[in-house]
Amino acid sequence: MYPNPELPIEGMTEFFDARATEYDDHMRDTVEEFDRFYAAIASALPASDAPLAILDLGIGTGLELPALLARLPNARVTGIDLSSRMLAELRHKHPERAEQVRILRGSFLDVDFGRGVYDAVLSAMALHHHPFDEKVALYRRVHSALRPGGPFINGDYIVSADEAARLMAEYKAAIRRLGGAPRSPIHLDIPFTVEDEVRALRTAGFLAIDVVRRAARSAVIRAA
Repeated sequence: MYPNPELPIEGMTEFFDARATEYDDHMRDTVEEFDRFYAAIASALPASDAPLAILDLGIGTGLELPALLARLPNARVTGIDLSSRMLAELRHKHPERAEQVRILRGSFLDVDFGRGVYDAVLSAMALHHHPFDEKVALYRRVHSALRPGGPFINGDYIVSADEAARLMAEYKAAIRRLGGAPRSPIHLDIPFTVEDEVRALRTAGFLAIDVVRRAARSAVIRAA
């Protein structure tokens, strides 16, 4: 998962474009209890036949879609991702979902989500590239985009406090090598501890936060 600090730093778009065709196999090999992880993201939402509006941050190839749409068969999903090749893989895998899944190519750090638009927001293995303040700013926008009572479900890698500190030190060193914060997202992995993830959500305004699934290297958190 983690980058070699001696290798060149890649842009987020370029990193995932180059790996799009291998991404699903890579995730099946690296995400512990892969099927249970993605099922937990879907199960954090009540089953419903309603045409719920769902926002998916960093949808990529849509690994979360089968479990999600089995539980919410009439949901209307808006998926945002930087990588055109990852989105092409999604379209290839799910041609039957073309009208149900609306795709936006762009950075979820920049796209306007609107206010009170979505019944739920989710993300799967997409947010561990962003430092604390950047996450808090994103989570505040997610909070505003949700309808009253709507949940935010985030499934992502987690690490120990020592590992988080080491990775953040490497991240800061990489930023110094670049001469300051880059203008577009870069691919560096800086997953949080569960405790820091909860703290970021609380700082952003979420009050009811539950860790609905926790494994050694990943967690699914529900916030509302």
